[in-house]
Amino acid sequence: NVHLNDIHSFPTDKFELLVGTLNPKWERIHAGANLTHVVVLKPKQSGISNSTHAIVTYQKSEKNTDVQRTYSSEIGDVYIMTSREYDRRFSSHIIDWILFTAMASPCIVFPFFLWFKNHKMLKRSEKLWMGSALFFSIFALICDLIGFSTPYWLQIWPRVGDTTFRKLGLWQVCIAGFRNPKNYWGKVYYGCWWLYAREYNGLREDGVLTPAWFTAVQTFACFGLIFNILGCVALIVVAITRYRLSRRSMLIGCILCACACK
Repeated sequence: NVHLNDIHSFPTDKFELLVGTLNPKWERIHAGANLTHVVVLKPKQSGISNSTHAIVTYQKSEKNTDVQRTYSSEIGDVYIMTSREYDRRFSSHIIDWILFTAMASPCIVFPFFLWFKNHKMLKRSEKLWMGSALFFSIFALICDLIGFSTPYWLQIWPRVGDTTFRKLGLWQVCIAGFRNPKNYWGKVYYGCWWLYAREYNGLREDGVLTPAWFTAVQTFACFGLIFNILGCVALIVVAITRYRLSRRSMLIGCILCACACK
């Protein structure tokens, strides 16, 4: 007569029971045997939820009528994130990538459109266009370097979301008391570390810090920085040589800058 009561940990006003029951009963459990009970719950609200212990009552044997009582370990405070926050962290972001591509395309298409429509005007004002190209390419390189080195790609507003996850960059992450959602009872992480430091091996192996889409962002950011540097070098070569290599260098510079934008 084994009875498990876990109703107080997951009240009906905060959780919706989808699969299983919170007060199961078993007629007999043999000594040394393992028993698995699965319950699927759907939280009705986000935020911090406190889960208490479950109560187990049983009789040691059929002859012994005394009812024994024991308690499970407490889960404690559990953070329940919203669906929007979960999608932001773990989804593939396909729509975001489509929107990014659509917004980045004019940066490549519009200059080529101007060049084909106004090639005569470009020949008359080569110095003006060359100076503008150098200015914007160097400015883009500076912005690229700042974004490449700073840990502010993602930053949590203290009043919203999980405050244990502070900020994230391409190569650095800052957290304070963060728990691995796939291994909640494991290590608790603190501090600002390099993203590939040994300290974060567990988070990387579970795909929490470096999911596939974020690794793709790192790869494209590296190629974008390289192409941006090479594009600036090509434009500087054109300016120094007084346009003797203008056609070839401009073509190379346009291709490199287009690759950097993509």
